[in-house]
Amino acid sequence: MKKSLLFIFVSIIAALVVGWGIARYRITHPPYSEQALIDCITPTVPVFSNPLDSINAVAEGAKKFDSPARPIINVDRLYNFGVLQNGEVGKHQFVVKNTGTADLTISVEETSCKCTAADLGKGIVKPGDSTVIDVSWKTADFIGDYVQKVLIQTNDPDMMMVELEVRGKIVADARAMPSEVTFTNITHGYSAQSQTQIACYKNPPLEITGYDFLNPDAKDRFELKITPLTEEEYRSEPDATGGYQLTLTAKDNLPLGPFSEKLILKTNSPLQPEITIPVYGTVVGNISLAGPGWNEESKTWILGILESGSVGKKILWVLDRSVKAEDRENLKPGEIPPHINLEIESVNPDWLQVELDKPVYLPESGVVRTIIHLTVPADAPICDYWGHVQEKMGTIILKTSSEDEKSILINIRFAVTNKQE
Repeated sequence: MKKSLLFIFVSIIAALVVGWGIARYRITHPPYSEQALIDCITPTVPVFSNPLDSINAVAEGAKKFDSPARPIINVDRLYNFGVLQNGEVGKHQFVVKNTGTADLTISVEETSCKCTAADLGKGIVKPGDSTVIDVSWKTADFIGDYVQKVLIQTNDPDMMMVELEVRGKIVADARAMPSEVTFTNITHGYSAQSQTQIACYKNPPLEITGYDFLNPDAKDRFELKITPLTEEEYRSEPDATGGYQLTLTAKDNLPLGPFSEKLILKTNSPLQPEITIPVYGTVVGNISLAGPGWNEESKTWILGILESGSVGKKILWVLDRSVKAEDRENLKPGEIPPHINLEIESVNPDWLQVELDKPVYLPESGVVRTIIHLTVPADAPICDYWGHVQEKMGTIILKTSSEDEKSILINIRFAVTNKQE
């Protein structure tokens, strides 16, 4: 045990002696020069004769150390062109500046519409320099508030994507408000009126020099009256400088059924020599139908699905507008003026129970009303008249005394099913 402790002690003493010797040798014989060591840990500082120059040099060095070189984009991203006339081409130059200390790179990525184009002057902008992006937009066939955007990509770390926006309002020399003239259910043999306005934005306002119809025959069926709007009337439309009131009269010689015409106004405007206004409507017979389940578009009376053994009752109104103004005068309460007479001609299936009430005159509307009562009896057979084609529906045919509408076909959709227990 004593020998082991002695061996350990001697080893420690020997290690200390060897280590001290190596350290002394390295200090007295270094592998580098003392001046090189000094130059390594002490940067060379230039000597300035003017103390202010040395201060500026230190500040500039600190600035470079604290703020590494980087590009900074500077651009007004919104351009409002105000009011532009339809058909014109708008243009604007966005000026892009580089206020940073490194080169700024730019590329145009996309525009929000094919009607907008963007051309870049140069893709690399030096510090302190600038470039332009030329943006142009077409306004054809567009009226109202206008917004288009151009997206550009940059190497500015704070603004990698920049959106340039062009906005304003597109107006025409003139436009119709509403843009079409619509007549709703003109009674055959009667005239009707509908109106629209022309708002003008040119200064001075354009003039309407004449009118025509795309279909030459329409001029014999319609009559147009043009009246200038007062200042109070046209000022309700922003940016308007004048306008006209158009009153279109559909004469009493229009044939039965829907019609579609185009009114063409002639003007003295080189940008807008014509203003086209669609004219729509329908001429209906003196007789119309209304009531629960009636579909005017398909001329179908929809009863629904009925259970066998139950009784289904429905009503439908027949409205006769053939009463003439002269026949309405001096009528006593309860009297019926001359009108179109109705009677039931046929019913399919024949077990449907159909009755007509006595006609009643409604003086407030000048209409003679007759009510159809339809009953599906409790002993009705199981059946399916629910099809969408006429051959699979039930029918009622009314015979009339009118020369224009000698009969009225009423399609009926219904079905009778087994009673649910």
